[in-house]
Amino acid sequence: AMCTANRVYLGACLVEDGFGYCTVSPRTCLDGNKTAEYVSHQDMYDKYNVNCTLAELPTKIISKTTTTIANNNNKSSSKISQDATTTIGIIIGGGIFLIGILLGITAVSYRRGKHFEKATQEVESMTMI
Repeated sequence: AMCTANRVYLGACLVEDGFGYCTVSPRTCLDGNKTAEYVSHQDMYDKYNVNCTLAELPTKIISKTTTTIANNNNKSSSKISQDATTTIGIIIGGGIFLIGILLGITAVSYRRGKHFEKATQEVESMTMI
């Protein structure tokens, strides 16, 4: 048999005012500063007709219509995710493109400046002769 959540039996903590809660361990049974009474799963079931389990299994079977709606929602969220990824890619690509243009302009300006300096030095050296 499969070990599903409804087959994992838990004990319970009972506090003085009669309130109880299911728990996995007696160490969690605290009522303010004092320890609450721990009751085993079987005792809780026998005395109070309470079946503490890790979780109940769903009682309603999901219909075909609900499944179709869920699948359509997944497709639309997937489409949104793809659109967001595309937009981010375009932004990053555009940024890299602009950085390339700025570096190109800077390199051309630098070279022109060097050529201008060299030409100025050549002219100066010619005038000294």
